[in-house]
Amino acid sequence: VKRLQNQFPGGIRITHADALSMGRKQPQPDFEAYELRLVGSDEERTAMRLRWEAYVASETFSVVKTTKKGVKSVNLRPLIGQVHIEGDLIRFTADWSENYLSPLFATMEISGAERPDQLALLKTDQSFHPIEL
Repeated sequence: VKRLQNQFPGGIRITHADALSMGRKQPQPDFEAYELRLVGSDEERTAMRLRWEAYVASETFSVVKTTKKGVKSVNLRPLIGQVHIEGDLIRFTADWSENYLSPLFATMEISGAERPDQLALLKTDQSFHPIEL
């Protein structure tokens, strides 16, 4: 860790490192937590926040996703679980244990954002076990 720490810019402190085998695929965390900050005019942020509130109140939220295999409908509700809305800051958890979808794609669909620069998305945690906000 000390040798690795010397390679990072000041202000970043490494607390833990695991040696990984290059000969096999590494396991990926099934659960992640994010913070999403809504960006734009007051009207745009309000509209996006209202869409998140509607998402929280819904039982299903289907979106159309184009993949290499074609077009398919995906329900985001099992993937984007716990959601806490605090003004223009939205905290949520993602469960990728059964299906993975780009977090940026999912948040743009829920928010109704037309461009990625209308959102500031930050991953705050990842785990092999469910995360509580």
